[in-house]
Amino acid sequence: ATHVNGIADILYNRGVRYLMTHDLNVDMPEFMFGGGRVRVQPKSIEEDGGVIVKLNFDEPQPPQPEGRLFLKRIRQIFKKKLMTSFMAAMLIIKLIKVKLMFLLPVIVGV
Repeated sequence: ATHVNGIADILYNRGVRYLMTHDLNVDMPEFMFGGGRVRVQPKSIEEDGGVIVKLNFDEPQPPQPEGRLFLKRIRQIFKKKLMTSFMAAMLIIKLIKVKLMFLLPVIVGV
């Protein structure tokens, strides 16, 4: 039991060290919070186990305008590739079906 506690302490210390050296960025949802970002920056650990952090609330950036022609072309390419992959999957399924129609009687011995 003491060995497990030692491993748990080591993992806790490593996790705390990682969290103290890295900032946490959370993107807020567009429909509730307007698409802002919250940045949590840890500053120090207190003796009782508490943490002092700095919270930054970043304003959402305005959406970048996109060209309609370019976006429409990307959608067409995506649809074409999606349809091609769907047709390839259907062809493979049909080939397996035909193969089984000829091999199953041989395997069963009819």
